[in-house]
Amino acid sequence: MARLRWAAGLLTACAPEPAAVTEAVIARDNTFVPETLRVPEGAPVTLTVTNDGAADHNLVRPDLDIDTGVIAPGAGAMVTIPPLTHPATFVCTLHTGMAITLVPT
Repeated sequence: MARLRWAAGLLTACAPEPAAVTEAVIARDNTFVPETLRVPEGAPVTLTVTNDGAADHNLVRPDLDIDTGVIAPGAGAMVTIPPLTHPATFVCTLHTGMAITLVPT
């Protein structure tokens, strides 16, 4: 539903805010699948992270206060990413080079 805004003495309609989305991410031995994920710009995104590998993994982005904690093999975790306006990369701190980038579109 569009919101209304009072601007310069005129009542105007604003574009609706993008709806929240949920995306599945697989943590698999030293890689996230997918490694790049397109998400709606300005919408919160919930990532469901499933560890399909043989080692522990996590998904971390300290400046956004995102940390799944350790995800054991066969387990999963959910995190909600605040609305993004620029690409943001999240990493597994347990495996160098293991990263996923969310790209708002």
